[in-house]
Amino acid sequence: MATRQLLVLASLLGPAACGGDRPMIQIGPPPPKATTGALAGPLCKDGGCACMSSPEEAGAPQGAGLKRFEIKLGPTPHDLWLTLPGHVLYKSAERPEVCFYVDLPTGSHQLELRASQPDAVAAAVAISELGAQTKSAYATFRFSCGSPGGVCSFQELDGKKAEYQGVKKSTHDPCGSTKIKELVWDTGRSPDHQVPTIALVLNEVIPTGKYDRLGPSEEGHGSGAFATEVGVNVQHWFLLRNGRLLRARINVLQRFYNRTDVEGRSVYGTATGFRGHARPGARTTLIGAVEYSLTNEWVLALDVEADFAGHTRLVGQETGGAIVRTRSPASRDVGFAPAVEYNWSDRAGVIVGVWIVPKGHNTQSSVTPAIAIQRFW
Repeated sequence: MATRQLLVLASLLGPAACGGDRPMIQIGPPPPKATTGALAGPLCKDGGCACMSSPEEAGAPQGAGLKRFEIKLGPTPHDLWLTLPGHVLYKSAERPEVCFYVDLPTGSHQLELRASQPDAVAAAVAISELGAQTKSAYATFRFSCGSPGGVCSFQELDGKKAEYQGVKKSTHDPCGSTKIKELVWDTGRSPDHQVPTIALVLNEVIPTGKYDRLGPSEEGHGSGAFATEVGVNVQHWFLLRNGRLLRARINVLQRFYNRTDVEGRSVYGTATGFRGHARPGARTTLIGAVEYSLTNEWVLALDVEADFAGHTRLVGQETGGAIVRTRSPASRDVGFAPAVEYNWSDRAGVIVGVWIVPKGHNTQSSVTPAIAIQRFW
């Protein structure tokens, strides 16, 4: 599955520093899922920190020329990384929000916020300068896109850009002494996730419908034959300009049927008293599908399926002893399946749609309503 990433770069500047060249963004693979570097203050231990309820709890730096900052990542259900020189601060998907405290000397410090999540991301960071003497916290920088429960969109990023351009002298909190300069961001997929997802398919078809020994007015279902299906599934996700997701999928499947016994009146056109066997022809299926996410819960879907069925062979004997050997013609058709999907969680949902198959070559037209409940573990 493709991984969507958001990368935000900025320079955290003390009062005596000046800006440099505009950084260039190159999105590489995500860092390891671990926090590294020295954390500061009594709230931090074992590679993590508790969030302060007041600035006094965070303590003050011990060395000269140091300033203590609170860096809060989240709230978001996705992985987040913030890197500073000598530090990697990591928030896992299991924790919606985490806090870190670091001491930084006066000067320029490039920071990088990264969000990485299959299909779409939401990111948030709050950086606060802690005043040791005033026992205050200054809102040095706030960035949020799609947080807490949405998806970061291009429109929201454009709004952030306009908002930050209006900040005077790059000081987001005029009472603080730290500036944010050279703020840039980019979205995309890391180099190791720019190819579509490819999966091999192996299905075993088990017949369950009644296909032979039918009554005079009874309709049969299915072929009665076991089958093995192999194929390949290729899919790719696209984040559109409106921030919504579009998934494109192509399936190529080939099904091979086993021989099945046939008795009496059946779906193969045999009459009462017939005894023999049949083998449905091999079936090739091509599927092209798209899914468009209206919201995090609602999805519109459309499948277009082309089916090509080979010759079906029937061999047997009628009641009077006459030998029957038939070879039905091949068939092909193209069907459409519009559907609406609702997901009440990331693991469960329901799909409601309809299969529409116009009359094809040696096939009848049909309209079949369909409903499916999906559950993932």
